[in-house]
Amino acid sequence: PGSHRPVAMTWAGQRWTVRNPVLTSGERGMLAGVSPTAEGGTWAAGSVTKGGSERPYIARIVNGTWRRRDLPSVGAGALAAIAVPTRSDGWAVGYRITSAGLRPLVLRWNGKRWSRIPLPWVGASAIPQSLHASGNGELWIAGTQLATENRETRGFVAHRDSGGWTMRFIDTPPDVRSSLQSVDATRNGAVVTGTIAATALVLRTCDLPSPDLASGNGRKIKIAGIKKR
Repeated sequence: PGSHRPVAMTWAGQRWTVRNPVLTSGERGMLAGVSPTAEGGTWAAGSVTKGGSERPYIARIVNGTWRRRDLPSVGAGALAAIAVPTRSDGWAVGYRITSAGLRPLVLRWNGKRWSRIPLPWVGASAIPQSLHASGNGELWIAGTQLATENRETRGFVAHRDSGGWTMRFIDTPPDVRSSLQSVDATRNGAVVTGTIAATALVLRTCDLPSPDLASGNGRKIKIAGIKKR
C-alpha cells in the first residue's frame, strides 16, 4: 500500500518513545532490522520505495536524530537484518532484485562507509533473512534458497570465520519446504530456528561428530523422517 512508512520506537527505562526516520517526499519505507551498538547507538535497515523502485536503506541515530547512510549502488533490493557489534565493524544482509530473480546481498561497515561484500554463493538465489555478527569478524547468516522447478524452498546457514565462508543447506526431500528465519551465536557456535514443512525447527552447532551444522566438510544438514504435509 502507498501508506507504508517506517516506524521506530526507543525505550528510555520507563516508556517507549516514537522516533521514526524521516523519508524524502514521495518515498515509502519499511524497517526490517535494528541493531544497538556497544557505544549506545542505534542502526536500522530495511528498504525505501519511490517511483515503483525498491532500494536498500540504512540509517543510524546521531545526536537523537535518524541520519540516512550512503550505500553502494546495488540496484533494486531490500535489507532484512543488520548487526553493528563495534564502532568500526558492521554487517547488513538482504537481497537484490535482478532480471534473473532475487540474489543475496551482504554489506559491511568499516567505520566510515558501507561496501558490498562478494559471496561464494552469489549465483544462487539463497536469500539471507537473519544474521549475527561478532566484533572479531565472525558472521553467521541464516536464510532460504528460493524454490526451483526441481525442488521446494530450503533453509541454509552460512558461516564466515577468518575470512572464509562455509555454507550448509538443509537436506530434505525435494518436495518438502524448509526455511531458516533466525540465527544467534553461542559460546561454542550458533543456534538457528525455522521450519520444515509445518514443523518448527531448532538446530545448534556442537563439538561432537553429528549430522548438524558442524558436520565436517559436508554441505548439507541431514534431517531424517520428514514427510510432505
